Amino acid sequence: MSANDHREDLREQPIGDLVKQLSSEVTTLVHQEVDLAKALLQQEVESTKRSLRADVEVARAELQEKGKHAGRGAGMLGAAGIAAILALGTFTVLLLLVLNAAMKDWLAAIIVTLLWAVVAAVLAARARAELKQVGAPMPTHAFQSLRTDAQNSVERIKDSAAESADSIKEDVQWAKTQK
Repeated sequence: MSANDHREDLREQPIGDLVKQLSSEVTTLVHQEVDLAKALLQQEVESTKRSLRADVEVARAELQEKGKHAGRGAGMLGAAGIAAILALGTFTVLLLLVLNAAMKDWLAAIIVTLLWAVVAAVLAARARAELKQVGAPMPTHAFQSLRTDAQNSVERIKDSAAESADSIKEDVQWAKTQK
């Protein structure tokens, strides 16, 4: 059957039947477009889930790394505190020895006090450096990645919805031209 024969058959059918057939075909097209949009949206949701899971793993790793540095820094800070207490104790002994006016004893006490003070200063400086490496307690890289992934997903969903809406409009326009 040629295109001309098909047109002749359509001209012989009642208008009500043609409108009914056209309405049925447009409805089918719209349903197909909606189903396609649903499938694309489901794919995007699954992709976003996978991306978010990966970002959570990055955040977990980042928090573990920060925790390790914080632990080291806290340990060194504790050791610096102990060294400072020992320096204070030694300084106290120094003062007692100075009061006793024993030149050799107080000189030894000064040397021990300075030694402990240097140890405390070195530990405190290293602890401070470790704690500075920790930075903000929040996993900033992972949160930035999450934010970017979410924005990208929203944009892709908007684009997909707009494409589906355009396709449905085109189908309706096509159906109008077939009257």
